[in-house]
Amino acid sequence: MHYGLTEEQTSLREMVAKLLADLADRRERYDAELPVDVPSPREAKVWAALVESGVAALGVPEALGGPGGDAIDQVVVAEELGAALARVPFGSAALASVVLGSAPDEALTARVLEGRPPAVVLPGDTVVLDAAEADAGLVFTGGALVELAGEEWAAARRAQPCVDRTRSIATVTIPAGAGRVLLNDAAALLDEVRWRRQVLLAAESTGVARWCLDTASAYARTRQQFGVPIGTFQAVKHSLADMLVRAENARSATWGGAWALAHGWRDRALSAAMAKAVATENARAVAAAAVQIHGGIGVTWEHDLHLYLRRAKVNEQLGGTPAEHFAALAGLLLDDAPSGASA
Repeated sequence: MHYGLTEEQTSLREMVAKLLADLADRRERYDAELPVDVPSPREAKVWAALVESGVAALGVPEALGGPGGDAIDQVVVAEELGAALARVPFGSAALASVVLGSAPDEALTARVLEGRPPAVVLPGDTVVLDAAEADAGLVFTGGALVELAGEEWAAARRAQPCVDRTRSIATVTIPAGAGRVLLNDAAALLDEVRWRRQVLLAAESTGVARWCLDTASAYARTRQQFGVPIGTFQAVKHSLADMLVRAENARSATWGGAWALAHGWRDRALSAAMAKAVATENARAVAAAAVQIHGGIGVTWEHDLHLYLRRAKVNEQLGGTPAEHFAALAGLLLDDAPSGASA
């Protein structure tokens, strides 16, 4: 089996990277006081461009009017979004596409194609990604999948500030019996959505690790002490080498999860949990090491490194910590899942 990107996926990566380089501004939310539940002008432009290009609807089946695509295509995009710290609801759109694959729905399809994806709420979520700005929600509750919109959704969610301002989050409380039922027995679909979310968070974290490694490497080549670049010092070399190993581990685990989902492998639960645990843990470590290599400037507000460290730390917590996923992995491997752990 070929594990590299296809020519089309390489072109997709390059196109998204250029779009983000031209339009995205990761500091906008830090340099201006903006409401947590309203997209900024730059964020709106980025998302509009992704919607217009069809990237925002990747995964929506062609039979429903979407561009098609699988988990690998979505991971290509998610990694670039992580590297740019883009604040767009791509993750919610990608999860909605998984739902549409099992439960086609005209209204939901229209939402995704128009760039208004609902936030996706899984059992056990303490905060919900993209929920602060979404105008609807897909909620897995009581074994079923329901959609909340309008006043019901507005009453159910409460926008929350986040240490990573490039994240839109909210707490969600679902009243019993609320919403429009899309699927009565959603147990199998819930697993697929959970696995996709784990891999997408891993992909974003891989993008964070890549940016931090590239930035630290460039700084080590140009910053001088005692008349020589700091990259010639053994301690810095070792730190950069460790960062490279961690970044590659994150990428390998992420792509392993993406391929497992795209091809329906039996071990996709294990691969997705591994991707989330390994990628988010290593991304946080790479970001922290990059701060150290930058020395004094690495801890200043003016440098962007702290923005990436924030994203890495938040991704580490969303959808379960690495420790929780490693515990679930142990259960999957031993066929005896520990109480409270869910891969």
